[in-house]
Amino acid sequence: MSRHFCHEPLAGDGGRTLLEVMLVLALLVLLAAAAAPRLIGSRRETALRAATRALLAACEHAHNEAVLRARHERVDMDLSAGKYWLTYFDPDQGEYVPDNTSMGQERTIPQTVSFQTVVVGVGAGGPEAQQRREESARRASALARREITFVTFTPQGGADWAAIVLEGEDGAKRTIEVQPLTGRARLVAEEDVPALLEMMRKP
Repeated sequence: MSRHFCHEPLAGDGGRTLLEVMLVLALLVLLAAAAAPRLIGSRRETALRAATRALLAACEHAHNEAVLRARHERVDMDLSAGKYWLTYFDPDQGEYVPDNTSMGQERTIPQTVSFQTVVVGVGAGGPEAQQRREESARRASALARREITFVTFTPQGGADWAAIVLEGEDGAKRTIEVQPLTGRARLVAEEDVPALLEMMRKP
């Protein structure tokens, strides 16, 4: 006598399999949602860091060129457009002209970063002190009209005293100080920024 054994799938087998897939998918969605803000924040922080490093490098280049070539160099900034570039004083033309080196070309900071505050004071003094004060006053007037300003580096190694605050889309900030005596640019610790800006804004 032959016997036939047929295995009939349990009614619940297919349902349990589908439920497991749905649970896995739901878990993946939750993990992705939890990770998304961190990834976005990481990209914003990376953009702010990159913009800060590039501007620091531009200031360092301007300082070095001023000393090596015995001429005045500037970092010009268009605050509203988020752009900056380098210029130098050409005595033959009697004005500042573009620095056409690779470092001197116009650069645009990332869209998620902006110039939050730029304070530029006078330099370290000396025979050009009064002239630099008058230049600073003219610069402030131009800044109010066009949102363009600049930091000047001298052949003697000094510079305008400046604080440049870059702000990310999430409100994070990084501040660059250009030191007047040495002409060097440095990153300022966040807790030191309020005191620095207050000191620079004193008459």
